[in-house]
Parts: sequence; structure tokens; C-alpha cells
Amino acid sequence: MKSSLGSFLRKRGHLLLYFVVCCLILSFGFALDRLNAKNAVVDLRISLIEKGATLRAQLERELIGKILMSRGLVVAVITNPGISQSQFSEIAEQLKRNNPDIINIAAAPDMVVKLVYPYAENSAVIGFDYRSSEAQLTSVEMAQETGMPIVSGPVNLIQGGTGFIIRTPVFISDEESDSESFWGIVSIVVDDTLFYKNAGLLDGIATANIALRGHDGKGAQGAVIFGDEATFSTDPVILPVALPYGSWQLALAPKGGWPLHADNYLKTWRDVILFGSLFLFLLVALRNFWVRKEEAEQQLVQAIESIDDGFALYDEQDRFVMCNSKYRQIYAKTADMFRPGVPFEDIIREGVRRGQYSDAIGNETEWIRKRLEDHRAASSVVVQQLENERWLKISERKTPNGSTVGFRVDISELMLARNSAERANNEKTNFINNISHELRTPLTVILGYNSFLAKPEFLPSHKILSAALENSRSKKDDLKQAIKGFLDDVVNYAGQMNTAGQHLLALINDILDISKIEEGKMELNRQRIDVDTIVKSVAEQFKHHSGAKKIEIFRETHNEFVLADETRLRQTLINLVGNAIKFTDRGFVKIYTKAKGDFVHFYVEDTGVGITEKDQKTLFQRFSQIDSSVTRSFGGTGLGLSICKFLVEIHGGEISVVSTYGVGSTFSFSIPSWTEIGEKGVAEEALQG
Repeated sequence: MKSSLGSFLRKRGHLLLYFVVCCLILSFGFALDRLNAKNAVVDLRISLIEKGATLRAQLERELIGKILMSRGLVVAVITNPGISQSQFSEIAEQLKRNNPDIINIAAAPDMVVKLVYPYAENSAVIGFDYRSSEAQLTSVEMAQETGMPIVSGPVNLIQGGTGFIIRTPVFISDEESDSESFWGIVSIVVDDTLFYKNAGLLDGIATANIALRGHDGKGAQGAVIFGDEATFSTDPVILPVALPYGSWQLALAPKGGWPLHADNYLKTWRDVILFGSLFLFLLVALRNFWVRKEEAEQQLVQAIESIDDGFALYDEQDRFVMCNSKYRQIYAKTADMFRPGVPFEDIIREGVRRGQYSDAIGNETEWIRKRLEDHRAASSVVVQQLENERWLKISERKTPNGSTVGFRVDISELMLARNSAERANNEKTNFINNISHELRTPLTVILGYNSFLAKPEFLPSHKILSAALENSRSKKDDLKQAIKGFLDDVVNYAGQMNTAGQHLLALINDILDISKIEEGKMELNRQRIDVDTIVKSVAEQFKHHSGAKKIEIFRETHNEFVLADETRLRQTLINLVGNAIKFTDRGFVKIYTKAKGDFVHFYVEDTGVGITEKDQKTLFQRFSQIDSSVTRSFGGTGLGLSICKFLVEIHGGEISVVSTYGVGSTFSFSIPSWTEIGEKGVAEEALQG
């Protein structure tokens, strides 16, 4: 599941990014639109507050003007409690003259209307007792109780129509008792329509929803005086309008409700979409550039990784930049140092400290100096030897900006092949020199002794015999003795020639066997072989030789039988036993066997000079000898052990050596045990061949 998600994000992650960016742009647009809308609402609310403040001021101005008029009447009444209709009309006329919105002005001593102006239009109210109207009595009693003007309305007027009534209580002071007594009520009736007009409400409703309602100042709301009651449920701007007692609430709300968007919301969205599109375009372009850059870098990395050789790049300040995995494998001991910014010199010094460079051991300072010099020059090819017989060909070049590009080509196989060829060439040269010496020695013996046999007259014994024959007085015994001496020389020389001839034949046989091995023409004639018999035969063959060197030769077998070619098995044993006797000057040589599983193991143990560990590694290679001094001391071509190895292996066995220098050696090899099944299989194989 995680793998699928990771694959999707790698392949389609940019689409998710574009989607997120689009969502962010839209979110930004909505947020900006909301902010603009809020600002628009705030601006509109401030505008309504300003408008409402103006309307409130006009309302309060109109009310205060009327209240001041009513207080003027109160003063007139207090001054003249028994004021007449004519006196009242005269005062009221002056008050109403500049206030066309006043319908009438009345006075009600003891709660009964007795004075009114203008009288003719309002005579119907004369005699009206407030106590007879519960609706109006409440405000009258409130005025009497509070001593404050009370504004009521709009109410239905007795004389018809609707209007506001401003009732102001009148209290007369009694100087004798120093107290006040309630005289009655002075009221001014104001036409509500003209009042609204003078206060600006009628003009205001053209641009805003305006409503006015009563409020007692204690949280209780009264009826709506002006406008639609629904205005108060639209989150309006509410301003209090102060009254002498209580207050009104003036509500203002925009027509059509509060705006959901600012006036310029289309322009805002156009700008947001334009900006978002531009940003998205830049993001896509940047992403495409980044993808192309990443693809180019990936192609470069893949190309570098596909190189079979090591590749590394160091910047103009000789600090590590990058390398491929092959380079890390080559320099595994310092791979942890290959980090961007690490100086080349630090890497080299650490590699020397960790023993990474074989050719630097013992000469570290000079090696580092020379390596840094070559690296900074970057103009030559350097061969570098690492541990474990590994070689590199280093090629470094400078780039135009001063960076250093380096290749490391592993030439270990080439160097090993070259060294092996050189060794083989040296070994062949030594072999040719040695075989020349080995062949020359018996030939010299044969030719030397043959020259005497070809011209026996040069033999001292021949001269003695000739003298004896020519001397007629020679005794018979002297003659016999001279003949015997001559024959002994002939026999001795013939024997020496035979030994040399056998040696020469053995050398030639070894060379012929190697030739057969190289041509793949060596064939086996495998059969049931009695191990006891062949071991005894080989031991007897070397008995005279071992006796001459005064070393003991032992044998130990256990009635084993093997499936082998008798001639080749004997050849192997003779070679190993001959070498053991050759390289042993004291002690013994022992031949013994052990049966292990399906094989019989042959052992040839000696107490000779032994073999060093270094020489044991190349002991079974062709033309290989321990060293020239040993060859000169003991003779040999260096072919015998390689032939033994081949003969043992084509039998299906293995050959090995365990040796301690100066103590002795034990050579061992294995040959398959004889079984009826094994012999049958060999016979079938021969028939198929």
C-alpha cells in the first residue's frame, strides 16, 4: 500500500500539488471576497451610523423645540393659574406661528381640557376629561408622577388624524405652605407626518430602511412608531433618541439587506483568477524546468553509473562532488569519506592511513606528495596498486571551470596476466636452461664413455692387456687379470652409459607426457590394482638408492584395491618417492595408505629439507621448481609434480602437500577404490568411447 502511494506521488504528485494550489488560490479569493464584503458592511454600517446620527439629531431638535414650547406655556400658566382662553390663545398663537406641524395647543386644569388653540378647529376637545380615557390617562399620570414632559404617540386624535402629544405637568407653588400642588396638564399635539418630514425621516427612507420605536430606558421595547417593524430583525444600526422621560430607538438598515459582496467583487475575483493563473503558470513552468533538470541529472547519473569504470568529480577547489558506485567499490575502505565538500587530500591521506594503497606502504609521505602532484596536474595516466593484488589505471583531466574529472579503470586482470606471463616466461626460460643442463649431463656421460669404447686403445686397461698379449713371457694369470681389467672398464662404462640413457629417457618421457597433457591426448587404461603389490614394487625399486643415501624406506598398506591405470599410478608413486629420497639426506621415507569412503589415500612422508609456504603455492604448476639452487643441487625438470597432479585428477582424485621447512614433507593423493560397479562403469565408458 505504501509502495503504491509512493509510486503515485512520484508519477502524479504534481497534479496533487496543482490541485492544492488551486484550492489555496480559491480559498484566498473567498477570504479576500469575505474580507472585502466585511469591509463593505463596515463602511455601510458607518455610513448608516452617520446618517442615523443626523436623523437622531434632527428628531431630538424637533422634540426639544416642542418641549421648550410646552415649558413656555407652563411658565405662563404658573404665572397666571387662572389664564383665560383669550390670553391662552394669544400665547399659543405666538408659539404656533413658526411651527406648522403643531395641530393644537391645549391646557387641562384638573385633568379637564378647558383651553385650546386654535379654538375653532379644536373646540370639540373642550371639556375632555383625561380620566375618561384610560389610554391617555396613563401618560398624564406618568407626567404628574415624574414631573417630566411625556411624549406619546402617534395616537388617534379626537379632532381626527394622528399625531404626537407632548404633555407637560404644571405644578403651582403655595408660598404660605412652601409646597407645590398639581394644577393640570399642558399639551402640544404635533402632526406626525410633518414631524417625520421635519426630522428628515421621510427623505431618509428613500435610501435606507428606517424604523422608530419606543423604549422605556429600562429594556422594555415599545411599539413601532415609524417604518417597518421587520427592520429591527435585520441587524440594523440602532441609535437611541433621548426623550425627557424614556427614549426612542432609531433603526437603520440598507435597502435590500446587507451586501454579501463588495461592490468591486467581480474585479476582485478577476484579479485573484488572473494572479492565480499567472502563479499556476509559473508553478507549472518551474515544475517542468525542475523535471527536465532532474531528468537530465538522472540521465547523467545513470550514464555515470552504467560506466564499468570508476568515475569521480572534484570541484575547482578540489573538493568531492560526486562519484558512481563502481568508484565506491574500488575504494571501499574510504567510501565513507565520499561526501560533498570533503577535500581530495583528506581522502588520500585517510586511505593511506587505512592501508588502502599497497604501493604506499613504507613510503607514505613521498607517495602522498607524488599522488597529489599527479592529481593536481591531471595530465598523465597513473598506475596505482591497491591491496589484494589489485591495480588501477588512473586518468584525470581538468574541465574548463577548473574541476577535475577522474576515471579509475581496474586493470588487475591485465596486470595479473602480465605478471603471470612474465613468471611463466621466466619459468620456461629457467626450464629450458634447466632441461638443457639436464639433457646435456647424460648426453655428456654417454658421449664421453662412448668415445673410450669407440677407441678402446686409449683405455689404460686396454694398454695393459695389449702389453700382456705382446709379451710372450706373460703368465696366464697376468693375462687373465689384464683381460678382466679391460672387461671391467667396458662393463663400467656401459653401465654408466645405460644409467645416463635411462635418465635421458625419463626426461624425454616427462616432456612427452606434458605434450600429451597439453594436447589432451592422455588416456587411461583403468583396472583393478592391488595397492600392496604396487607399493611394494615401488619401494623395492628405490631400495638400492635409499640404501646408498643411508636412509630407511618404510611401507604400510592394508589390502586395498583401487580402480586405476597401473602405469600412471606407478609413475605418480615413483615421482613422489623419487623426490622424497632426492630431497632427504637423513631419516626416512615412508609410503602408507588409508581407505576413506570411496577413495584410497596414498601418503609419501619424508624427513627431508621441507618446503616453504610461498613455494607450496606454485609447487604443482608446470615448469615450477623451488629455486635454481635446489635444482642445481638435486636436479629435475620441474615437470614431475605437475604431471602427478594431472594424473591424479584425471583419475578423479586430488593431490596436496603438508610441509614444514627444515623438518619434512608429506605428499598425499587419492585414487577411487575398486568396486564391481565402478569397474563396470569404466568398461561401459570405454565401449561408448
